[in-house]
Amino acid sequence: MCEKSLVDTLLQLVKLDGPSRDERVVADFIMADLKKMGYRVEEDDTKKIVNGNTGNLICYPPNFDPNKPALMMVSHMDTVRSTAKMEPVVMNGKITSRNQYAIGVDNRAGVTILLHGAQNLVQNRSNQSNIVFVFTVSEETGPEAAMNLTIPSNIVMAVIFDSSARPGTFIQSTFGAESFFIEIMGKKAHAGVEPEKGINAIFVASQVISKIPVHCLNTLRRLKEGTRSTTSLENLMRKCKL
Repeated sequence: MCEKSLVDTLLQLVKLDGPSRDERVVADFIMADLKKMGYRVEEDDTKKIVNGNTGNLICYPPNFDPNKPALMMVSHMDTVRSTAKMEPVVMNGKITSRNQYAIGVDNRAGVTILLHGAQNLVQNRSNQSNIVFVFTVSEETGPEAAMNLTIPSNIVMAVIFDSSARPGTFIQSTFGAESFFIEIMGKKAHAGVEPEKGINAIFVASQVISKIPVHCLNTLRRLKEGTRSTTSLENLMRKCKL
C-alpha cells in the first residue's frame, strides 16, 4: 500500500465486488493493509443487525491514545449495485468504466482516502494526531449499520467522507431522509364517449405533490440520538393540510 498512488488504490478497490450486506472482500482488503501498517482492527457484530456477512470496522493506529481527544474518519464499504462486471480505466485524466457498468466511486473513493490517510499517519509517526478510521457496512440500505456502531468514548468529532460535493467542501450538518411511495389508482373511461367519467392518476399525483411544502417532508423521519421517530403518511398529509 505504501508504494501505491491514490489512483492505483482506487482501481484495486473498485474491482472488488461488495454491494450492501456482502462487503466481506472489501473488508478483508482493508484489514490486510491496515494490519500490515500496525493498526489494531476490530469488527463489530453489525452483520447480525443487517443480515449481512460483514460488520463495521474500527481501526486504531499503533500510537492511539484512548485517554486523549480523538478524531474519527468514516467511510462506508458497500456500493449500490454490484461492480463485478465493471472494467475500470483511466482515460483523459479521468477514472471511468470501459463498459456500461458503474465503477462504485460511492464510496470506494472515500475508502481510498481513508486508507491513504491511515498510511500517512503511520509514516509520519505523528504523536499529535489521535485518529480512528471507521469503515461501515450497508450504508446504501439505511442507517441501521451506522446506528449500531459503538463510538470510542474519546471521539470529539467525526468526518464522514461521503458527499457528492466537490473536493474541499465541508458539510457541517444535514437532515435525514426517507423514501416513501404513494399508489394512486385512476379510473378508466372512454376518451371519446365519456371522458368526464375518468380519473387521471397522473393529474391527481401532481396535485398532491404540488401541495407538499418542503419543510413538511423533513418531518417524515428524523434521527435523534440513535433512535428514530416516524410519522405515517396520513399524519404527514394532515399536518401539511393536504
